[in-house]
Amino acid sequence: MSAEEFGQFSGVFARGDLDVPGYLPLLNLGDAEEVLRVVDGIREAYGAGDPSLPVAAMLADRNWRPHLVAAVAFLLDTDSLLDPGLLWSTIERGSWVIPQLAVAAMYTDPDFAPTAAGVVERLGHRNGKLTASIIGLRAFVPSMGERVDSWRADPVLIEALEADAAWDGSGAIAAHWAERIRELLARRGIDLQPRAA
Repeated sequence: MSAEEFGQFSGVFARGDLDVPGYLPLLNLGDAEEVLRVVDGIREAYGAGDPSLPVAAMLADRNWRPHLVAAVAFLLDTDSLLDPGLLWSTIERGSWVIPQLAVAAMYTDPDFAPTAAGVVERLGHRNGKLTASIIGLRAFVPSMGERVDSWRADPVLIEALEADAAWDGSGAIAAHWAERIRELLARRGIDLQPRAA
């Protein structure tokens, strides 16, 4: 990862006045003040020029750290300049932060439900983290209820879900991150709602 590739967002990766690198508070969204300082930095970078190329570069990186910053940039994308397909490409390719990327897709992609269903049906048997993350967002996207029930009963997917539950718990991470980021961004006047319920 070379933060210079990320244009106006490169400063977000520096410690600045934080105790940790700038992206790290975004992982678990623990300390509200630290998270909001990072969010403010991302918001400033987003407004400093066309965010499309730097965000695409962050999502194309193999490292999960820029993926977190890109996820938040999507949540701040009130002008719809960013293509949600970039999130899905990264989710499908694989990332340690698939739960957070799935949350960003849920809040920004009007085609979230059908796209998520297609991705799970194509790749879910190989990727429990992906499937568990989508399932974890069921409460936010009620229209996915029947699909989620069928995935939970699918013997092929059960094995992948059990492996994720033993190692990561991605569904719980996605649900927590979705609720917490909505709460934190509300403090900045941003009302996050799933684009398609």
